[in-house]
Amino acid sequence: MKNFSDNSFSIPLQGIRERGNNEFGAAGCCQSLINLRESDDSLSAVGSPVQFASMAIDEHLLLIHHLPDADRFLTFSGRSIMLHGIRSASGYVNHGDFIVAAKGDIKGACVCGNFVVVSTSAGLLYLLSNASGYHAVDVADALPLFTFCTAESADLSRDVPSFTFSGSYSAWQRPLSADDVAGFSSAVRAAFNGLAADARSASRFIQPVAVRYAVRLFDGSILWVSPPVLLGVGIQASSPGSASVASDGSHFTAVNSHQVSVASYRVGITVRHGFSSDWDGLIKSIDVLVSPQPSLLVGNSPVSYRCAYSQTGTREYYLVYTPAAVSVTPSSLLNCADWRVLTSITDFDALRSGKINAECVAKSSDASGGSLSACTFAVGSNSVFSASAGRSELSSVAASMARSVVPAAVTSVNGCLCLGNISQSLPSAWEPALMWGGTAENVPCKAVVTVKINSLNGVSSVVRQFSYDSSPSAMGAVVAYPDSRATSITIDMLRGNFLWHFSAALHPLPESGIAVAVSADMREQSFAVMSPESYVVPSEQNPVESLHSSISVSLKGNPLVTAFHREVSGSVLALSPSDRAVFSSVFGRYPLYAFSSDGIFAVSFRSSLIYGDVQLIGRHVIASSVLPCCANGRLYFVTSGGSLCSLAGAKVNLILHHCDAVSMAYNSSRDELWLLSSARSVTVLMSSGATYSRTLTLSSLGGDYLMPVAVSPAGEIYDIATESADSQVQVSFLTYPFPAARNGRLVSPACAVWNVNADNSSLRLSVYGERGSSCHGMLLATLTTTGPLSAPLPVRLFSPRIRTLRLSASGTIPSSALFLPVTLIIPK
Repeated sequence: MKNFSDNSFSIPLQGIRERGNNEFGAAGCCQSLINLRESDDSLSAVGSPVQFASMAIDEHLLLIHHLPDADRFLTFSGRSIMLHGIRSASGYVNHGDFIVAAKGDIKGACVCGNFVVVSTSAGLLYLLSNASGYHAVDVADALPLFTFCTAESADLSRDVPSFTFSGSYSAWQRPLSADDVAGFSSAVRAAFNGLAADARSASRFIQPVAVRYAVRLFDGSILWVSPPVLLGVGIQASSPGSASVASDGSHFTAVNSHQVSVASYRVGITVRHGFSSDWDGLIKSIDVLVSPQPSLLVGNSPVSYRCAYSQTGTREYYLVYTPAAVSVTPSSLLNCADWRVLTSITDFDALRSGKINAECVAKSSDASGGSLSACTFAVGSNSVFSASAGRSELSSVAASMARSVVPAAVTSVNGCLCLGNISQSLPSAWEPALMWGGTAENVPCKAVVTVKINSLNGVSSVVRQFSYDSSPSAMGAVVAYPDSRATSITIDMLRGNFLWHFSAALHPLPESGIAVAVSADMREQSFAVMSPESYVVPSEQNPVESLHSSISVSLKGNPLVTAFHREVSGSVLALSPSDRAVFSSVFGRYPLYAFSSDGIFAVSFRSSLIYGDVQLIGRHVIASSVLPCCANGRLYFVTSGGSLCSLAGAKVNLILHHCDAVSMAYNSSRDELWLLSSARSVTVLMSSGATYSRTLTLSSLGGDYLMPVAVSPAGEIYDIATESADSQVQVSFLTYPFPAARNGRLVSPACAVWNVNADNSSLRLSVYGERGSSCHGMLLATLTTTGPLSAPLPVRLFSPRIRTLRLSASGTIPSSALFLPVTLIIPK
């Protein structure tokens, strides 16, 4: 043979890349590639994913919950959610523990703190994780039921010392000198200020206040708040006072000492029931909140007075006066900016037994609770305001509580639950028992609450039913609903053979996020007694509002409380985080990506959650049926047009023009993106941007970048990041045609040297020659091999003059065996 050393060409072997022209390609670039991945300039046989568990045919993987020492696999069948098994360093242990049956169809799940949040067609389901597994917690079970009343009423008195006039008056008539009016007014104010101090030291109130209670969670946030109730209505220092006047026989010289008094009360709390022990550890305290008590008197205003004397018997002279009392309005109490914590209840076992064991709280000494007095407790002396709750926080809680939320998109970012394209019910009405007035009677009743509200869908009705073992004699001075858009409320109470009816217009308190009906005199509101014969109990209803462009983000580690809301343009189709911190001054460390019908938006994210700016970063529209996939700082998604794109920061790159993927999973151990097609075949995108195929038929891809998994139609679960090293793999590849001609001349290649490194093999190695699209597929040489391979395998080519060549291989080799670059020899 001639020396061909100057005419040998090394052909690197590469993966599949999209091409517009199939007649030519880069040397070694494959047109088809099965079970072989790129390894430098070579192709390496893949291993088979390791199966570690299996599910029933009708069972589906819901979530992999990563814990420090193990990974828990949650599955579902129909609407039943189960802990399928736990995978640790020692292997996989099957459990098959039933957790809960969802009320709606299961759509997805994510982890937030110690919760697994499951999205269903009926709303969100919260599964609390513990050492033994999971249990579902229902917010309705976290709400104790209290009613408030005035308790332990008592009169407080103070002496007003005698006051000597600066001059004497020969006649007891107006006007008194300005100095005398000012001096006497100062003495009266001092006495009333002393009464206010006495009341504070004894935890008593002498002015009306609004009271409510809040359920405070483990992180200090508020889960739920009750409607405000007015107490102490009418107890004010506005009644006239009277003091006798001293004289020396001819002149009036002084006002004698006298007493002033005011009625006072303590806050009474009647316990109807506590909350479920399922919430122990989640609830930090039940806080009783009170509005700031108004001052008794107006600043330094003088008293209004008149000079009086007795009309019968021995004539006596008096100074009759009225202090300038503060005018208390319902809005000033209900809409206060800062609610103070009167006491915090942390003994939940006592609460569940109908008792309050808290600082400065004791059994009420009177019958202020009516027939429920045995469960009525009063806040006692030496109680202090230890904390406060702001109006904006309570307004936010009122706006989000008691709703059924169904999101179209769910994810978690930096430990926060994120929801998008939300359909939510209107707020459920507060229980009427929270707003009862008068005294309770041991007569069972059924209460029906109907609220009219101006919702996004127009005027809607919210109807809710309640049953109680006792009945009230009246409604309180305030009836409220947790949405300022509400316009009217009706409460019908069926008590034996009677129907008690209450109806009122609601007026908005938008700063507090509620609507209220307050009686004209701030006192209890009576029921109208009606015949129940023609009354038809309405069925419960709670209309739904659709917030297509809305995104909500919870507190970190606490999916039960919303931190903030944001709006994007268009309908939210999907939400996704970055799989790692992105150090960007624009988006923060953990941006949330929102894919909408109008494009891609980034919500900036800092650990403090105080930013949340929304920025448009691209007009690509995602295919709503394919969830995005996090991959090594990138985010892969499929567009509605069927293209595969990647997103990093604010930059979108087109990866594949044509992508028939229904699900994706990222194998971080090899930096590969697995794509499952609608035909259930698998294509793998490598870090180079090239692809290859795998001979697997799967029903789904799942998991996350920490543990990507695949599920077969038979229910087998595979770890695609772990491959068996001793399996024989069926492989094949066929390159695109690559140029063999030199300087435009057709050539006759003489030899192809294959290089295969395999402990065992059964291969067919082929070389094809072509002259163009009209003359292709001409077999030049084939080599069949068996057994171990390591030395170069030269194959003599008997070829006419050709323009392009193709390389092809098929057969079985062990996993990790290599197809090294092929050497092609062409004579000069």
